[in-house]
Amino acid sequence: MPDLHELHRHARAIFRHALSACDPRPAVRDSISRLKFSTPIYSIAIGKAATSMALGLDDALGDKLSARVVVSSGGHPLPNEASLASARAAFALLDRANEEQATVIFLISGGGSAMIEWPISDDISLDDLRSANQALVSCGASISEINSVRRAFSAVKGGGLARRTPRAQMFTLIVSDTNPGDEASVASGPTLNPPADAPNAIDVVQHYRLETVLPESIMKAVRAQHSPEPISGSFQVLLDNQTALAAAAQKAIAVFENVRS
Repeated sequence: MPDLHELHRHARAIFRHALSACDPRPAVRDSISRLKFSTPIYSIAIGKAATSMALGLDDALGDKLSARVVVSSGGHPLPNEASLASARAAFALLDRANEEQATVIFLISGGGSAMIEWPISDDISLDDLRSANQALVSCGASISEINSVRRAFSAVKGGGLARRTPRAQMFTLIVSDTNPGDEASVASGPTLNPPADAPNAIDVVQHYRLETVLPESIMKAVRAQHSPEPISGSFQVLLDNQTALAAAAQKAIAVFENVRS
């Protein structure tokens, strides 16, 4: 039977192995290296893993990458001026890619919801965005319900970012911090179609009695919400919680077999 010191050493080894298995840089590099591109390539990376994912793309493409935007910091949990600046930079790159009918590779990871934001209407101010998000995250709603309302007033979330460039070929690579099958919730899904079973924004607002809490500009957008145009393009989840759990289990079995022998 190993002593306490040995158990601690084994636990650290299992943790390090699980962490290594979730490194976004090689995951992106290996995924992109298998693809062939015939058009100019642009990239937008958003979220806590944005920098590491962008480095993986650099490893795979080198000088084949025409331009990129990396959004790895900004408002959290509420959008700020940096969030708006990130959206402006992303829009400019996407407009350029759309004109060239280029390829756009989106690198999306958790934590990106407030890092990049733009209102769906000029009537909505930054203060309105911050007030709305504060009300939503503190009302007791689930992340699915929160995102349903966010999509109503955002020009980024719920596929808004991808709709900016309909003439481009789009790929989305995801490092997920959500449950399997809930990829559209990662960073509020800026490049994916909303889930088919997502609740209606107005129903969520009424259920949590937010009509008098949310700014009127936000409520106007919620009441006017309509079904968005579907997005074409593909996505792949590179890493998620199951990746870490599987790697930890694999290492734990190996450690156990070694100790037993």
